[in-house]
This record gives sequence, structure tokens and C-alpha cells, in this order.
Amino acid sequence: MTITSYLTSISSISPPEPAANFLCSLDLSELVHSLRSLEKSLVELDALRVQMKIRTLGLERYCRPLVFEKAVTKMRGDLKRMPDEILAFIFQAGHDMDRYGHYKFAVSVSHVSRHFREVALSTPRLWTRGECPLQISAFIARSRSVSALDIKASPMTRPPPDATTLSQFLDLLLPHSRRWSSLQFVDNEQLRLAFQPHTNIQLPELRHLDARYGYDFNEVTPIWANWEMRHLDNYSTLSLRKFVSTARSYGMHA
Repeated sequence: MTITSYLTSISSISPPEPAANFLCSLDLSELVHSLRSLEKSLVELDALRVQMKIRTLGLERYCRPLVFEKAVTKMRGDLKRMPDEILAFIFQAGHDMDRYGHYKFAVSVSHVSRHFREVALSTPRLWTRGECPLQISAFIARSRSVSALDIKASPMTRPPPDATTLSQFLDLLLPHSRRWSSLQFVDNEQLRLAFQPHTNIQLPELRHLDARYGYDFNEVTPIWANWEMRHLDNYSTLSLRKFVSTARSYGMHA
């Protein structure tokens, strides 16, 4: 196409008709009827959209357990294929990450499945926290010869243990005192009665000692005065009586 013919074709196009000159073939009543029909269609579309949304949510709710079950099945398959050494390493990492130093982590993972229990029982490091009198014998046996026992000589039980219970607890722990790496206790009358027959305790691997003094503490000589702790690196102490007094002075609830 030449430039001349192109310009001729453009000039032949009629300009758009002004809105004022627009003529509709429908009368007003027909237009109103058409608008109302469109409005009704929009309402029906909105209702349909709501129904589709409800059905979508229902399908998602129905499929969620199936997706979860599929993920769990895949995870179980991955765990079965995972070498026991890697699984034991994961257990040990979880054990070390427990900032409260609680013994229940080992119990929890050993109750997941038979496979988990076999791996947990063959991982001595998981069983190095001695604080539960009812399970201390099993924990010591499962820890084997690991020289890193974390001992809480004052179990946090309700009601607090009496001197007899503490003596029985210590009778199970003290034969393994050379394996203790940390020791925490509340120094009170009951504990001193339990420790009374044991004066010269050998703790060659002990590195952390946390002594907390109860409300009835009136002794001047520490309970650990004659203990052998040549590798002790860290010692911390807290008086519960002073702590409560200080907390009350600051308006805290202890």
C-alpha cells in the first residue's frame, strides 16, 4: 500500500458519533427490565461464588488429614531408611538443646515407636540426667560408662522428698559419683540428714556445682566442704530466703 492510498483510507473513516446523537432501539421500560435482569444475574453470581467458596473450604478441610497422613507416611519411610547413627545424633542434639536439662526428653523419644526406643536405648548420652528417684536405676544402667552425669540431688517432686527418700536416692547415685559432671541440690535439713553418712565424696569429673539454700538453712559450713572436686570450673549459689525477700522488696510475687 502506498502512502497516498493509506491517507485516503484514513480520511474515509467516519468520526465516532457524539453521545448526544446516540439512538437506542429500546424504549425506557425495556432498558429498565434489562438492567434489573443484569442485577439479578449479579446477585445469583455472588450466591454461586459463596457456595463455591464453602465447597472449596470443605474440600480443603477434607483433604488436610489426607495430606498430613501422606506427609507422615513419607516421613516414616524416610526415618526407616535413615541410618541409626544419624537418628542417634538427632536424639543427642535434642538432648543437648533442652535448656531446662530435663530427663523427660529421653523418655519421650523412647516411647514414639519400637525403632525409636531401640535407638534411644543404645544412645547412652540420653540417659545421663539423674533426677527422678523412681527411674534413676534404669537411667544409670542405660548411661553405661558415660562420664557426664548431670545430677539433681534434690528432686523436684510434690510433696518434697523426706530424708529417707533422699537417702535411698543418694545410695543409688553415690556409687557413680566419679562420673558426675554437674550437680544441683537444695541445701536444707532433709538433704543434710541424707548426706550425713557421706562426708568425703570423690567427684573427680565434677565441673559445675549449683547449690541453692532452702528457707530452713542455718548452717555456716557448706555441705560440700570435704568433697574432692579438683576439676570444678563453675560454682553458683542462691539463697531462696534472700531471693524471696528481695523479690518482695521489688513488689514481685515469689
